Amino acid sequence: MSPAGKSLSAFRISAGRPVLLALVFGLTLPSLQSAPEVSVERVPWEGIQSQAAVDHEGNLHLLYFRGDPRAGNLFHTVRLRGERAFRPPVQVNETPGAAIAMGTIRGGQLAIGRQGIVHVSWMGSGETLASGAKPAEAPMLYSRSTDGGKTFEPERNLITSAQGLDGGGSVAADAEGNVHVFWHAPERPGAVGEDQRGVWVASSTDDGAVFSPERIAWDGKVGACGCCGLKSFSLPTGTSFVLFRSAESPSQRDIYLLSRQSGIDGTFSGHKIDAWNINRCPMSSAAFAASDDRLAIAWESRDRVYFQGIDSRTGAPIDTAISPEGHPHKGQKHPSLAIDEAGNLLLVWMVPGGWGAPGRVEWRVFLPDGTPTDTTGLQEGVPPWSMATATFQPGSGFSVFY
Repeated sequence: MSPAGKSLSAFRISAGRPVLLALVFGLTLPSLQSAPEVSVERVPWEGIQSQAAVDHEGNLHLLYFRGDPRAGNLFHTVRLRGERAFRPPVQVNETPGAAIAMGTIRGGQLAIGRQGIVHVSWMGSGETLASGAKPAEAPMLYSRSTDGGKTFEPERNLITSAQGLDGGGSVAADAEGNVHVFWHAPERPGAVGEDQRGVWVASSTDDGAVFSPERIAWDGKVGACGCCGLKSFSLPTGTSFVLFRSAESPSQRDIYLLSRQSGIDGTFSGHKIDAWNINRCPMSSAAFAASDDRLAIAWESRDRVYFQGIDSRTGAPIDTAISPEGHPHKGQKHPSLAIDEAGNLLLVWMVPGGWGAPGRVEWRVFLPDGTPTDTTGLQEGVPPWSMATATFQPGSGFSVFY
């Protein structure tokens, strides 16, 4: 399904059934409607590459990077519901310099699981390589906090056989105690070429205490874009999703959505979300957002960002994707999403300044039926290697962290 069409739909999910409210856009935006305001905040303690998650009590958890982009550290902080200040940060990685920021999409990922356990995964830096190891053997690191972020366990490398990590990884957790860490790497030892890569998953059924050896998540044989990020997400019920960019050929790099109903057993099913004929790696990332009855995804294609509702049972897309059409700027990257209690959606994206250069963050709020509103804006001065994060916290509303 191509997002280039003009027929847009809402993405409300009620009792497992999508309610499609079709809108037809012409070449210009329709009359804009008002929506909730958006606060813009610098990541605390001058951090970059923030990732956010809200726990079941409405507390906002923020993960961010600080230090040398080639070998820095990850920090976690919490803003309690109803408050404006963040708690003092806690370093996640035990090994100094264990995380990287160069390339933007290989940094830390965050998920909140059962009983508020904080799960973090990231691609390890050269500081974490054993003596004599090759860069292609970079570790997929994982740590967790069982006390709400006050302390973190020493990081563990979850790769036992699937070497060749690039593009970082992602972590997802549900209310049943299942935790999944995903990354892409060659499907078999010695395989060469992006078309030989696949998505791997290591899973835990005990809140991250023990992980099974990694296995291929989906036997779709579409490859994986070597230096593009992937993103995972789990609903509280256990249904899991993964967004990644394929590499069936050097010039065909499409977005796929994988889904699996529950638990850690069984294979994923796959849906092609969007096709992009481009003969290079766009170093792209993707995003998920959910509320009680809505699930949305976002990705990059043809130098723009798009979002779309998906069926929470099957992973199938719901009608046509939506992009902030009519906006004068192109080169949009690194989308982020948040949904508020009323179903309004905040879409955030980056306009990078170049390799290692500052960039700009832009955003717009959409109504529950997909109508764009007049709540939009931009902020210059996003630090090098960073991206912006969309959040919704009960009592605080929408925020953009950059």
